[in-house]
Amino acid sequence: MNTFNLKTQSGRLAFIISETGLTKSRFGEEVGISKQQVSNIISGEREISDPVAMVIEYKFGFRKVWTLTGNGIKKEHKRNSQEIEALNSDIQLLRKIDRVPGAKKIIEDILVLGSKDRTVIEDMIKRLKKKEE
Repeated sequence: MNTFNLKTQSGRLAFIISETGLTKSRFGEEVGISKQQVSNIISGEREISDPVAMVIEYKFGFRKVWTLTGNGIKKEHKRNSQEIEALNSDIQLLRKIDRVPGAKKIIEDILVLGSKDRTVIEDMIKRLKKKEE
């Protein structure tokens, strides 16, 4: 019987992988990281990122907050395939935003604008996209 230190991210991830019955390699594929990244998290060399914790929650039901901090409810009901597909799409968008320097700040700035200003920006973006086509 395995015992896991659920007070650490590495212990919680090892527990989650054990509960899923997947190999580290297959688990990594499911959540979008390499086997090496999984191993690095379990060894304590890396931390679980927010996007990965979100994928774990949506695919396996282990709550993001619990996975990251050990606080709160450990697990929720399993999501249906449509919910998972929609959430995967959102996660892919978040990853794109993370990869583009300055994108997060631009989005945050847009969100605080009034609706008229956001409409002006949306129109400007549409015009710029048409120029590129």
